Order: sequence, then C-alpha cells, then structure tokens
Amino acid sequence: ISSALSSNLATYYNFDESYGFTVNDYIGSNTGTIIGTGTQWVNGESGYSLNFVGSSYVQLSFLPTSGTSDFTQSAWVNTTKTGTGVRQGIISYGRHISNNQGTYLYLGTGGNLHFDLVNSAGPISLSGVADGNWHQVSVTHKAGSVQLYIDGLVNGSLTIMSPNINSLAGDQIIGADINSKGNKFVGNIDEAGIWNRALTAAEMTTLYNLSGVIFPQRILFRGILEDMHYTGDN
Repeated sequence: ISSALSSNLATYYNFDESYGFTVNDYIGSNTGTIIGTGTQWVNGESGYSLNFVGSSYVQLSFLPTSGTSDFTQSAWVNTTKTGTGVRQGIISYGRHISNNQGTYLYLGTGGNLHFDLVNSAGPISLSGVADGNWHQVSVTHKAGSVQLYIDGLVNGSLTIMSPNINSLAGDQIIGADINSKGNKFVGNIDEAGIWNRALTAAEMTTLYNLSGVIFPQRILFRGILEDMHYTGDN
C-alpha cells in the first residue's frame, strides 16, 4: 500500500465484491449501485472486475470532486470494441447541460482515450487500448492543464481546459456518460479511483506498477475465485 498514493484519494472501487448490485467505496461512503442488466462479476486486473455489455452502468452516490479543483481519474479497462461513432464512457460526473460543468473520460472510435468537458473537447491519446488486454487509463487536471496517461505514461498533449464541476443537480457514473446515461461501456472495468489532486507523472507510473491497487482486498471471497458470477437483473 502506498500512503502517498492514498493522499487526497476521494473515492476508490476495487470491484472485488464478486456478487450483488452494490459496489463499495473503500475510502469513504460514495457507494455505487449497478443499474441495468447483463453486468457480470469476472476475473479482473486484480481480483474481480465488472463486465459491462452496453446495457448497464454504476451509479455513484455523490460527486467525488467539484468546482475548479485539481483532480485525477483513473481506471483499468479491457475491451475490444471499436468502430465509427463508438464512444464508451469510463468515468463521468458533474452537470451535463452547462459549459465545463461535467467531465467525460471515455474511449472513442479507434479505442483512443478522450477527456472532454461539457461543450469543450479535450485531449485525445496517441494510441488506442481496445486490444483485448488490460490497460490503465487516467487523466489529471492541475491548475487548468489536463494530461492523459495510458499504462502509467503520458500519452498525448497537455491541454488547457477550464473545468468547473457543478455540485448541484449533478450526476456521477462509472461505465457510461452522465448525458442521458448514454455511451455505455462494453468490456471490463477494474480498480477505479478519483483523487482531489493531480497525481504526478512519477505517481502515475507507480500506480500502474501496482496494477492500480491502493488497498488490499477487504472482503472474504466465497471460496475459490470463480471465472464468472452473474449479478442478475436490476
């Protein structure tokens, strides 16, 4: 466990519950609820992960960060979905109807990583990650500068943006966009964390080398890790 990496960590999900519809926040009380159908608990980058088939998402209880403050968003993903017009939401929160008041971390047409604000397009990674392997995808915001990372390394150009995340009437989601709960993810998501500070480049590399794991597993699995568990429909 890295005490430095846990500093200013706002919310963290290791997806190791292995059953049910609840996703626990292991840093606080921002519990997630699986909404929709078809979601499965499957083997992940570490322990379990959630497998999404494009018909569900995780609804968080409240916004993890707000206003113009610095932040980091990070998750491990595994997908093969690409194609014209494809957009797969990974982490999204804020208010989607006002300029710069909501955030979108997602994979686009070629599996490239994108970060946008409401009505403000942001950076795009130079490489894609939709190859059927696990990849860590992240974004940092520090004092108006936004940087993407893939697998612990800077990917793409530093971009000037002006996030002002609305804490009133906002929404917060993993596996889709806040805009009408659309652009749902197809594939696996694991080890998702949001910090209310910008991790340094060195910390991003350390996080990747830890496979994203900040905390040890805090639950007892029901016997030996199985290949797949169905949540059922919610």
